[in-house]
Amino acid sequence: MKFLESYNSFVLVVERKIGSLRLAKQFLDECERIRSTTGKPIRTFICISDSRMETSKLMAKKDIETLVGSQVDAVIPFVKDTNKKTVLGINFGRNGKKEINSLMLKVIGAVSRNSKPKEKQSLISSLFAKLIK
Repeated sequence: MKFLESYNSFVLVVERKIGSLRLAKQFLDECERIRSTTGKPIRTFICISDSRMETSKLMAKKDIETLVGSQVDAVIPFVKDTNKKTVLGINFGRNGKKEINSLMLKVIGAVSRNSKPKEKQSLISSLFAKLIK
């Protein structure tokens, strides 16, 4: 893996299949070996691509994180209409756009990988929180 010597940031795009996850785990193990022997900082980001409707529900995100031993940074949902001329023309929907933007911000370092997205509060709980303040 010669490219591990030249670069230090990688985005792994995996499918919800054992073969894909096994290969990702091997790559992550190699990155960790290089990190520990050379001290070189290597950043890896994992993105699940649900490219087929039938595989999009095969494994839960937590199961994938357990198998590869690392957190999943984004899940790109299945998109029916991909007959666009460029990737930029594809409508990923609201959740897909949110996942891509979140991954992009993590890769460029604008957002910490450890930060959790804000959970939506119900109307009652948000009113209660305001009354307490």
